[in-house]
Amino acid sequence: MVGWTIKKLLNYLKKEFQGNLTNQNPDKLFIESLDKIPLEQNKLNQMLYWEMKYFLPDHNLTYTDKMSMAEGIEVRVPFLDKDLVEFTTTLPPELKMKGKTTKYLLKKAMEKYLPHEVIYRPKTGFGAPVRKWITEDLDEMIQSRLSKSNLEKWGIFDYSAVWHLIEDNKNGKTDASYSIWCILAIISWLEQFN
Repeated sequence: MVGWTIKKLLNYLKKEFQGNLTNQNPDKLFIESLDKIPLEQNKLNQMLYWEMKYFLPDHNLTYTDKMSMAEGIEVRVPFLDKDLVEFTTTLPPELKMKGKTTKYLLKKAMEKYLPHEVIYRPKTGFGAPVRKWITEDLDEMIQSRLSKSNLEKWGIFDYSAVWHLIEDNKNGKTDASYSIWCILAIISWLEQFN
């Protein structure tokens, strides 16, 4: 959840910023949102509610829209038709997921139209190659934007903690690519809008 990322980033903030955020609970929004579906006790349906309410509009659909527009491609999302979405919320959970098979009903319905190996292949995302960028392509940007003078200029991040993270990532002690990416994004935002 969001809280995990924020709590992780707290370790790289200067102490004075940590104090303001330590007692915050970003997951509270998600937990409280379940009050809007009080009769729903099934964990799968609760997770699908979060998916529809937060992840799709705030992440997947936003990025897909931006990246497709950047390349002049018009993307359609037929499975997000309002009537279809409303119908799927009425389906029993065992038709949505059977064992480890997600989208169970959809896959069964498509068996007569598509090859089995297409329907049941492992899920593959099309996310940005952040790990490659951080470990191979953006070294010069990391050196510049996360330099001691630049981090001190903004006064938010603890230079030694950030660079300890970067070194651990480079040496393979941890996979911190997404945390480094987040720090770069915050610094980039500060440079553009302050």
